Amino acid sequence: MIVVPYKAEHMARIRLQSAQVCNIGWMAPQHAVLLENENAFTILDGDEVLFVGGVIHAWEGRGIAWCFLAADIGPRFNGVHRRVKRYFDTRDYARIEAQVQLYFEQAHRWMKLLGFECECPRARAFFPDGTDAAFYAKVK
Repeated sequence: MIVVPYKAEHMARIRLQSAQVCNIGWMAPQHAVLLENENAFTILDGDEVLFVGGVIHAWEGRGIAWCFLAADIGPRFNGVHRRVKRYFDTRDYARIEAQVQLYFEQAHRWMKLLGFECECPRARAFFPDGTDAAFYAKVK
């Protein structure tokens, strides 16, 4: 498993978990390109894309986390988790926020494992498809 800088082509190659497929549907190809920056990375296992994600810089001290995970991550999740947690723990942001679909229980569990706290348990019709979200934040 290796960590490399994120490239839009990685987004096109990831085979997503079913809970995230609806999110990728509203993302135009140019959005994937806009996410290419020094705060985005990809985790590969050979040629397979397991994870793409990072932090979008909102303003000094505040970032917004984003990520997509592969459907067949299985036992490789622990290795991915360690790398992602280390990434968030070493960022120079006072506050990193994340939004999670309300029904996506695995994502809620992962946010907590990554050290995020739920600040807003329900924001109605937050996502483009009208689904509700919970807001998380990791504050130093």
